[in-house]
Amino acid sequence: QMNHAPSQELADRVASVFVPFVILLAVMTFLIWLSLAYSNVLPNAWIKHDGKILFALLFGLAVLLIACPCALGLATPTAVMVGTGIGARLGILVKGGDVMEALAQVKHVVFDKTGTLTEGKPRVVRHLLYPEQVPAAIAEYFGREDLGGLNPPPDDQENLPELGANLGRSMSEAIAMSHRAAFRILYAAEESSEHPMAAAITNFTLDKAYLSDSDAKFRAKEVRSVPGGGVTCRIVPGVDVAIGNRRLMTSLGISMTKMQEQAIKSLERKGFSIVLLSMGTSGQSEARGVCAWLAIGDSVRPEAEAVISKLRRLRVEPWLLSGDNMDAATAVGAKVGIHPRNIVAEVKPDEKRDKITQLHGAFGSEAVAMVGDGVND
Repeated sequence: QMNHAPSQELADRVASVFVPFVILLAVMTFLIWLSLAYSNVLPNAWIKHDGKILFALLFGLAVLLIACPCALGLATPTAVMVGTGIGARLGILVKGGDVMEALAQVKHVVFDKTGTLTEGKPRVVRHLLYPEQVPAAIAEYFGREDLGGLNPPPDDQENLPELGANLGRSMSEAIAMSHRAAFRILYAAEESSEHPMAAAITNFTLDKAYLSDSDAKFRAKEVRSVPGGGVTCRIVPGVDVAIGNRRLMTSLGISMTKMQEQAIKSLERKGFSIVLLSMGTSGQSEARGVCAWLAIGDSVRPEAEAVISKLRRLRVEPWLLSGDNMDAATAVGAKVGIHPRNIVAEVKPDEKRDKITQLHGAFGSEAVAMVGDGVND
């Protein structure tokens, strides 16, 4: 209620003049009828029951009540109070009456994807590991089944200790160790993050990485978040890890094979978000590649399509603004009814404001609203 709507401010200005005028008019009405009563020009039958003063007072009160200047000042704040109360019951917090009135001017609504149009409960639905891309030293160090007695190398050591990468492991055993190593590294890198994608990865990898919750777990160090890309970190000295999208991998000079590209593109067209894993050791001579990918899916909110349809009936144009890849964003847009021309994907968090500013310039600042679930939205 601290922020008044423009209509309320207008009503207050009018009321500041109208209220004194009505009171003055009511007093004048009282005095006129009182003077007429005492001048004996009125029929005696009119005033014999109530008396002259009460007779004149009733006319003054009638003018005051019919004009009702209080209603002018109370109508708008009462409507705002009722509206904010209904919104609160529906889980919507309204900042003020000016916001509610501004919504009437909105002609374009920009939606975030994850957590807004979708339920915000992503889960890993598919994954694939490429054991040949996991360095043998990393698989040996992180992938052993029993972690008992394994002490991390000192922080000043630049490379992993030689644990015998060529111990004559069988092919199946080597592959199993590569899987465990990848899962343990994914869990270590993502466990401290609050991002929904990170939660999906840790929930998926925990029981695959460790036999029990009581097992000693690796911890990530030197974690660096890359907005709109992913994270880079070190699990132990000498092991560099990158987890994120293709944009992050490209920026780090990490390439994908043609087969990987085809598999990932196919999943993105189905609406999945793809998280890539790459790891390497310090001084590694060969180029790093992608050693695993995870396809993460998030169900569209059941009411999302109805909301978009309702906005269209109100002649409000819906937009989708997402940091995810274009194929995944387009797939979600198709499910809820947002036209591909109104979908903007692969946008970093700090670029969202720039896009909204562009829409302001094209349609006017009062015609655009943003709907999101995160701080960056």
